[in-house]
Amino acid sequence: MALKQATRGAQPVMSAEFAFSFNDTMKDTAGALKTFGSVYTDVGVFEVINLPQGAVVVPMLDEDTVLLVREYAAGLHRYELGLVKGRIDDGETPAQAGDRELKEEAGYGARRIDVLRAMSLAPTYMSHQSWLVLARDLYPERLAGDEPEELEVVPWKLADLDALMLREDFSEGRSLAALFIAREWLKERT
Repeated sequence: MALKQATRGAQPVMSAEFAFSFNDTMKDTAGALKTFGSVYTDVGVFEVINLPQGAVVVPMLDEDTVLLVREYAAGLHRYELGLVKGRIDDGETPAQAGDRELKEEAGYGARRIDVLRAMSLAPTYMSHQSWLVLARDLYPERLAGDEPEELEVVPWKLADLDALMLREDFSEGRSLAALFIAREWLKERT
């Protein structure tokens, strides 16, 4: 299939029989430039979203209990239970970001951290990856974070994941996948 090149502003646009794409560069609220690409097809528009990498933390209070946080989910306009998670800042490793986010969101640090794997959310149109971080041997420590309010910390037994996955207020896919992956990883090592 032959592609033809055009431009949209200063960015190249590729066209084919069934789709065309373009890139836009925009400033975020902090003034940083972000590039977003979109793919238009005969069935709709698919945006390629470029986001920084993140860490999703499974904080184990003890060998049977994970700590969840209740946080306002702006996209759903409600409070959601989920895991500690956040952006990996420039110069941070996934382990460092996971430990920092744990201190900011749940008020704990971890003496033992394992980075289990990278997870994608929607790889066909999102470049974002989240690193699954298992945090154990926790100790109390709080850092100031970027949350507009202090998050409620909710202990949950790993044995009760089946009940958690059916809760209406627990819908974030990364949290669900991370808990099952971590549970299996821990089973193999005990």
